[in-house]
Amino acid sequence: MKLSLEPITQWGFELARKWRNDVLGTLRTPFPLTVEQQEAFYQSLQNRDSPNRYWVVGSEYSGCVGLVGLTNIEWYNGCAEISLIISPNERGKGIGKETVRLVLEQAFMYMRLHQVYGEVYFSNPGIDFWRRVVDNYGGYSTVLPDRKFWNGDYIKSLYFSILADHFPKS
Repeated sequence: MKLSLEPITQWGFELARKWRNDVLGTLRTPFPLTVEQQEAFYQSLQNRDSPNRYWVVGSEYSGCVGLVGLTNIEWYNGCAEISLIISPNERGKGIGKETVRLVLEQAFMYMRLHQVYGEVYFSNPGIDFWRRVVDNYGGYSTVLPDRKFWNGDYIKSLYFSILADHFPKS
């Protein structure tokens, strides 16, 4: 499936808000986002100095299939955190793998960042996906115990980073 990263739109953010609110137990901030909160975040992205960059993941056949971002960008340190959400109807089709490749290309080849990092909770069904991403790009990872409290239990997380030096240059 041919995918592309397209400029973010309010429509794309609204879809992502709905997808996000359906999986609160897998997120750092386990509260539902309101339309107003999502709108305010979208507006903040219009500022060139925003530390966040987001793209709609587009498919030539399915339209918007996800949203990916580089957040908490620290230009002086050359690092950013990855954020990814794929439409529930499109999961398991290889979209995540190609999307991560596209956003890492943005980060390392065009934005000239040195490192992309992320965190995924073990409550996230995508935990094995992220382990494969780390392995595929020669990344580094560690498990953090009791990282999130959700529904009366502590959940551990996988914290990872991928360096530009490990990203294929072709």
